[in-house]
Amino acid sequence: MREDGNRSDAARLDAFVDAAFAFALTLLVATNAGTTGTLIAALDAALASLPAFVFGFAVLAMFWHEHVSWRRLASNAHWSATLLSLALVFVVLSFVLALGPMAGAIADYALGGHTGQFRGADLPALYRIYGAGFAMMCALVMLLFLQGMRHGTPANPPELRGRAIIYGLMAGIASLSVIVALIPATAFSAAFAYALLPPVIGLFAWRFDWGSGVAPDGPQRPQADPHPDHVQHR
Repeated sequence: MREDGNRSDAARLDAFVDAAFAFALTLLVATNAGTTGTLIAALDAALASLPAFVFGFAVLAMFWHEHVSWRRLASNAHWSATLLSLALVFVVLSFVLALGPMAGAIADYALGGHTGQFRGADLPALYRIYGAGFAMMCALVMLLFLQGMRHGTPANPPELRGRAIIYGLMAGIASLSVIVALIPATAFSAAFAYALLPPVIGLFAWRFDWGSGVAPDGPQRPQADPHPDHVQHR
């Protein structure tokens, strides 16, 4: 009975987190929606905001998928999991308010400033706000994976540990971006700190031992017979 209750609580928590991410996506759409008079102008504004929406959608989808992966890998209903999940939801709903403008700024930069939505003087503050939110979300995901190692019943402890380290690295790089944005001489270069993500995470993922001896969909892999020619007699 207690186990059924834990599963029910976990299912309700997951449903709440899913709904919160869906609502955050709705807010992201709202922040990128243009208000123009003519139909053609509205279509132009929608197409111009499409790269920003794709970027924001990818970020939200990444964090949502990591929460799903944590549940799959850890499978626990400890009170700390609820607390961390609610904290993640809170930061996501707060972070999306900065994610929309940040995504728009990146799209504006990629398009050579043709949208004219952002002034250069606004970028350092935007980098600081975005970096702080991104770092907090990465730190919370890292804590979720660490919590799963301690209180859950992990099917693959090395994968939990590896994912926790990856999000710790991401939180560190985002924090570095905030520090760079706080220095007037380097404030406009803060976004380039995120260029460290692919090589750092790629190198770690390549060097880390992800093996666990557990098949992805089921039982433990059979061990090879050290004496293949040995025949047992009755």
